[in-house]
Amino acid sequence: MICDQARKRLDALADGELETEERVSVEAHLASCTVCAADFQELKTLSSLLRTAPYHRAPAGLRGGVRRTLHDGEGPAPTAVWRTRAVSGLIGAVAGFACALFLLRPTLPPPDEAIARHSEAMLSGNLLEVKSSDHHQVRPWFSRHVDFSPPLPDLTSAGFPLTGGRTALFEGRTAAVLVYERRHHVIDVFVRPMAGGDARPRHSSGRGFNVAAWRQGDFAFTAVSDLNGVELAHFSELMRAAP
Repeated sequence: MICDQARKRLDALADGELETEERVSVEAHLASCTVCAADFQELKTLSSLLRTAPYHRAPAGLRGGVRRTLHDGEGPAPTAVWRTRAVSGLIGAVAGFACALFLLRPTLPPPDEAIARHSEAMLSGNLLEVKSSDHHQVRPWFSRHVDFSPPLPDLTSAGFPLTGGRTALFEGRTAAVLVYERRHHVIDVFVRPMAGGDARPRHSSGRGFNVAAWRQGDFAFTAVSDLNGVELAHFSELMRAAP
């Protein structure tokens, strides 16, 4: 089973709705794919939060007062009205809680723009405006082209050498693009200043590319490559752990 097939079944797996054979197939994929496994864990965490949403029972006096107010001698009995409105209120509360969880999560950009910018550079051959693995050359170049100093982790010993960089318009402003390589696979890392706290990598894919986006310190990072998802996830963790 490939990633796209597994992701379509994660909701059903979390809800226990898959048949045995299909469930075993999805679970086998999750055991071998850290990216899909992380998505499934995030889904289970959200489901758990919704199930444990706080519930406070109204005092008996308040319940009686509401019943008397709702019942004017016509229409359904107080209990029926109360139950109908209670159910509606509960649904609204759960929906509101879910929306709050979504809005309070650190926001990260969708992958489409990163993939588009990466593809444009690959097709045009304009991947590198400064071509060097020497950080002492790349860093000064960025200081002349962007108004911030992007982190430049040295990941050569881990098999991800820096090959240079460029700038690109990303999310409406000029971003520094760090260009790394892994066995002839190009990895673009779009870096731009962004406040708001750290956010662990979120992984996605599209058009044959994999994307990892995260926030750390005062910067937002978006890595995109045709490298397989497991290795790109490993790369993003190395980037985060680098001093």
